[in-house]
Order: sequence, then C-alpha cells, then structure tokens
Amino acid sequence: MRQRPGDEIVAAMITRQRIAALIACLSLLAVVAAAAGADSAKTERQLKQVKQATARFKDVAKAEAAGYAAVGECVTGPSGAMGVPYLNAALLGDPKLDLKKPELLLYEPQADGGMKLVAVEWMQLDSGQRAPRLFGRRFIGPLNHNGTAPWHFDLHVWTIRKNPRGTFAQYNRRVSCDAA
Repeated sequence: MRQRPGDEIVAAMITRQRIAALIACLSLLAVVAAAAGADSAKTERQLKQVKQATARFKDVAKAEAAGYAAVGECVTGPSGAMGVPYLNAALLGDPKLDLKKPELLLYEPQADGGMKLVAVEWMQLDSGQRAPRLFGRRFIGPLNHNGTAPWHFDLHVWTIRKNPRGTFAQYNRRVSCDAA
C-alpha cells in the first residue's frame, strides 16, 4: 500500500494525542488516589478521636452517669447483632452531630451479667432533611426499625469489636445477644 504525503505527520499527531490523553488519565488517577488516601487518613484520625472520647464508657456505669440508658433488648439481624442500645436522649434531641458524642453506645451482654462496649452509633431524627454524613459516609435511612423507633438516620461505627463486614456495617456477626 502506498503512503500519501502527510500520512506520517497525521500518524505522529494521533500518537501525540494518545500520549497526551494517557498522561491526562494518569494524572487524574493520581489526584483521585491522593484524595482517597487523604480521606482514609482523615477517617482514621476521626476514628481514633471517637475511641479516645468513648473509652471511659467501657464501664457501663460511667455511660449511665453520662446520661446513656438502655432503650431495649439486644438487637439481632440477618447478619449478626448490634448489641444492647444505650441512648443519650439529650444528644438525640440536639440536631448537631459531634464525633466525640455519639447518640448511642452499643453493648454486648456478658455471661456475668455485665455489658461490654462494642460499638457506637450516631442517630439523627428525620425531619425531611438529606441523610447526614460523618467519616465521609452517608447515614442509612430514614428508617424506624419496624415501628420500634422514631423515623431517623443512623450510622454504626465498630470502634471496639472488629467487624468483618467493615467498620461502618450495621450488624456484626462477632457480636452475640446470647450471653456467653
């Protein structure tokens, strides 16, 4: 096949365009990866703050003294359990979300009758707003747990008991409502 004059120039221009597009794509990927890394580092810092702020509540008596009270039985679901929810009504009544003050603490019943802190939960009552966000995550909801709770949004954070389904999963198969 015979080449026409200028074919080499066109081929070179196409190659340069492809190289430029590849460089642009790689640059964009680098920016996205850096942002994801920054978000991940930020989330890790926030999780550390939560663990420090709620460490004293490993003692359920200290949680009760701070205004948390059991609001039901141990909650189970299709993929594990949440534990016994302890709610701070004053925090629930305040629409502001604070990383250091979760509205709920989740405890696993123990064989000796005690409670072991396994997770924390933020809850915001539904007033028609968009789902709130913490840790770069959108809360689930609105939901009312089959009429056992007011309509709300919530976000579980497994700060104590590692959850194989992820830090922000709703249920944890490593938590049991059957006191060991």
